[in-house]
Amino acid sequence: MNFLDNRCHVQPLHHCLAVGVAALLVSCHSTPLTSPTLIERPAFSQPSFVASISQDPGVVPEQYLQRYRHIPDAEAWRQDLYEHKAFAKIEKRVNEDLQAASQDEHKSNFVMRLYGALSAFPNPKNEYTPQDKQDYLHQTAVLQEWMAAYPDSHIPYLIQGKLHVKYAWKFRTGQVARKVTEEGWQLFHYYLQTAASDFSAASQLDPNDPNIWNELLHLAARTNLDPYTPEYFFEQGLNANPYHSGLHTTYLQTLYPQWGGSEKQMLAFARAAHKKGQATQKPMLGNVLLLVAREIDQKDAVHPITWSEIETVYQEIFAQYPDYLRMRYYYAHDALEREKFDVAIQQFEIIGDRWTTNTLWDDLNAFHRSRVFVYFKEAVQLYKQATQQHYQANTSKEHELVSEAEKRVLKALELWPQASGYLFLAGIHGNIYKDIPQAIDFANQALALNPSPAEREYAEDFIQQAEGLLARQRR
Repeated sequence: MNFLDNRCHVQPLHHCLAVGVAALLVSCHSTPLTSPTLIERPAFSQPSFVASISQDPGVVPEQYLQRYRHIPDAEAWRQDLYEHKAFAKIEKRVNEDLQAASQDEHKSNFVMRLYGALSAFPNPKNEYTPQDKQDYLHQTAVLQEWMAAYPDSHIPYLIQGKLHVKYAWKFRTGQVARKVTEEGWQLFHYYLQTAASDFSAASQLDPNDPNIWNELLHLAARTNLDPYTPEYFFEQGLNANPYHSGLHTTYLQTLYPQWGGSEKQMLAFARAAHKKGQATQKPMLGNVLLLVAREIDQKDAVHPITWSEIETVYQEIFAQYPDYLRMRYYYAHDALEREKFDVAIQQFEIIGDRWTTNTLWDDLNAFHRSRVFVYFKEAVQLYKQATQQHYQANTSKEHELVSEAEKRVLKALELWPQASGYLFLAGIHGNIYKDIPQAIDFANQALALNPSPAEREYAEDFIQQAEGLLARQRR
């Protein structure tokens, strides 16, 4: 589940260009001998690149997603458990990683994701269906076999507890409290209590797995586990692994305003966790600060956590874990949220055509849209800077910036050809480079890509003016 609203990947691929393309159309008053006249045409400047994609879900055609190579994560182990019943294999991996977890944050985080994947339902939505019951019965039956085969293992109890929590939320149905039925509430609380029993059994078998205390902490924050408090479970978890990032992020949620805390408390706890990580060379504790930044950004345009602080966290993580691919996705997403498009592009370039799960993007479609969007958005910013240089009569810098803008648009078009991108190129080649035939060709390519009515009108008007300009040149 994502921790934020993912604003950047519902933004349209038409608006960036509204800012840039409208200023690029060859004016009927321009000639190759005059400076470019940067005009804004109302017909195309009104749509916003940001507003129009939010109205269009814009599913990426499958052909443009085939370029990606899937990097398997913890979900690959579901087949080992529920089809092959490879209990010994999973026991070995979890126990080895747990032994190293207090020193190796990478392994600690993988165990968290593995527990999450093995307790997941095929249908991840918080809604109950008859198939969910069949999946629940199958998965609990397999886990019971595991418990019988390994009576001293806490692992199947922990996984079953997480499964019960997820099953409980299906009866809660994701509705606001007043819309949940009485039966829904009864089943919700029943399965949460069942989960608590599972976690209690796991803690008796192995109190040194911090993930058990993390789950009990999560439950205690949302249901009554008297006489135990969230603080008690947090302390028990710290005894097991004082650097467990999941434990810290779960405790952070008890400080949210809706649970009786405050943003001030959240910030204080997050900064303390970050400092703790810096002092102990456990940079992944900085994730607590990143989570607070995302949470507050949803509600407040004023950022109490600066971009410099966010960059510091990522720099510390990559200094210790330079090949930690998953964190590149988080860095790209956070940069996109803060409109640091150049930084986001750097991370997208490192990620390349690789995709993995458990990132801030819901799926590959959303990730690809963001990747395309950021190249367009950076192109518009570069073009704006070029415009400023034009008015300052700095021709060399103007052309340098325009060239960089063109590269960004070409990359976006490589990823997903769009009419608006070709219109951007048409404007650059007609108005800046004075290559009118090439500009006309780009406008025709835009027309071939099923443009919106506004884009079609713009392209046809562009071609008409450009052809008229060519005709005047031949006289």
